[in-house]
Amino acid sequence: LKSIADFGLIGFPNAGKSSLLRAISNAHPKVASYPFTTMRPHIGIVEDAFGIETLSVADLPGLVEGAHDNVGLGHSFLRHVERTRGLVFVIDVSMEMRDSN
Repeated sequence: LKSIADFGLIGFPNAGKSSLLRAISNAHPKVASYPFTTMRPHIGIVEDAFGIETLSVADLPGLVEGAHDNVGLGHSFLRHVERTRGLVFVIDVSMEMRDSN
């Protein structure tokens, strides 16, 4: 079985994926104000309010344009994405719009 987690947190660098994982689980991924703090997945276990049901959540490295061409973590990043059952997109709504040029 090649699955690493039930869900993977995916988004741009510094979108708050590690902070979200810290808030919803007992995982302690490194949180810093610079891009690419997460270089490999961190797994957290999330329990329901009664401690009966659990699911695993992976903090994945930041998504960069061109990963399919092996840019950034490239193919390593894409392998992590395909090893989760579902994806949760983390979007930092406080970010300014990125210039598309």
